[in-house]
Amino acid sequence: MNDYIVTKIDGDKRYDQLISLTDYEIPITTSIKTIKLPNCANKMVLIDTSLCSGITPYRFIETTVDECGTMNLSQHHYVRSGLDPNVVTLANKVLAENKIHIDSSILTTSQIKKVINNTASQNT
Repeated sequence: MNDYIVTKIDGDKRYDQLISLTDYEIPITTSIKTIKLPNCANKMVLIDTSLCSGITPYRFIETTVDECGTMNLSQHHYVRSGLDPNVVTLANKVLAENKIHIDSSILTTSQIKKVINNTASQNT
């Protein structure tokens, strides 16, 4: 089982890919360091950490991918507001379609219901 899911974000001007981290037992930075995205060199990606850290204002992280396909952790930022609602909907959909990961995450029962019903927002 992979520790992450990569999903192309169509139609978003800022982000090329959505990376959904799936294993809460692995520290977020460790997971991010293992991901290689050679097709995303010099592009911005969005990382959904909700299965690792819950649905909080710190759910999403943005970072660039360097020319080697490695995420640049020295340039990361939390995206606490302003995400396109379609991107949040996509993030919820990716998680809902991978229920095995939701069931073994740190999400509360109410947060799981919000994800499955696609009502989980960027911050709650």
